[in-house]
Amino acid sequence: MPPLDPSLPHRTFLVEAEHDGLRLDLFLAARIPRLSRSKAARICRAAVWLEPARPVKPSLRVRAGDRVHLRRKDDSTDTPAPIPTVAYQDPRLIILNKPPGLLIHPTARHYSNTLSEMIKRGDVAGCPPQAAPVHRLDRETSGLLMLGADGDAIATLRDMFAGEGTRLTKLYWAIVADPARRWPPGELARLDTPLGFAEGARVKIAMGRGALPAVTHVEAMGRRGELAWLACRIETGRQHQIRVHLAMEGTPVVGDKLYQLGEEFFMRWSAEPGAPELTGRLPHPRHMLHAARLTWVCPWSGQTREVTSPWPEDFPDVAP
Repeated sequence: MPPLDPSLPHRTFLVEAEHDGLRLDLFLAARIPRLSRSKAARICRAAVWLEPARPVKPSLRVRAGDRVHLRRKDDSTDTPAPIPTVAYQDPRLIILNKPPGLLIHPTARHYSNTLSEMIKRGDVAGCPPQAAPVHRLDRETSGLLMLGADGDAIATLRDMFAGEGTRLTKLYWAIVADPARRWPPGELARLDTPLGFAEGARVKIAMGRGALPAVTHVEAMGRRGELAWLACRIETGRQHQIRVHLAMEGTPVVGDKLYQLGEEFFMRWSAEPGAPELTGRLPHPRHMLHAARLTWVCPWSGQTREVTSPWPEDFPDVAP
């Protein structure tokens, strides 16, 4: 194995005390979502360096303080990801309209075509290279994403999102499958099932009933056949919160590969994205969730500000 070239795309994991003595393949499987042990073993043989340097094999026991460097797949020749546009900007923050399909942070499979790398390269007009997101949006979710313009702003805005409550309101639009008419226009509901990682799930990121408080306020805005248009305001920001709460009501977000189509489909799609037999089963190419409005009290001026995002082009017309 050649020595690590820091100029090449790579990802580094620091071995913490809790993982001291763990096999290298199990360490990677623990740190990378949806990575099986067999795939981790293949990666160990082909794309891993250690620091301090020593021979690499899947059964190697890592030590606390080790740095495990994982060579990234060269995705520079992949189809370029869509570039977001600026919806709002002031000296401290930027709000982008994120298109669906754009990853925010690099993963083991995707590097160049991620928002973080686009910003560093200067591909996003209006974004300084040090800007960074202060909250999450799933890859397939479109809409408003707030970034801090510098280190101090990033820290302040992340604190605002962590506290949420009266300083920040996030509103999403969701198109859900609702053949039983759970959501007639005007229906209001407060969904507050606590959430956590789903016990026994084969998909590591899957969420279900748990111990973490989670509150989603839902208003049914309109319908089209068996589809319902919902406005969802969240008090908390749990992973997949809206998607899980709506699936628990029997009305999953249309196109949700995990909570509408299930774990088996999601795992196959992760391994073979775009496979024709899987694509044919999709009710929509992506899950139909859109971050439509951000309202916040500016931490620096104390003024209330609001930014909205237009109706996504790939959403259906739904009558109010």
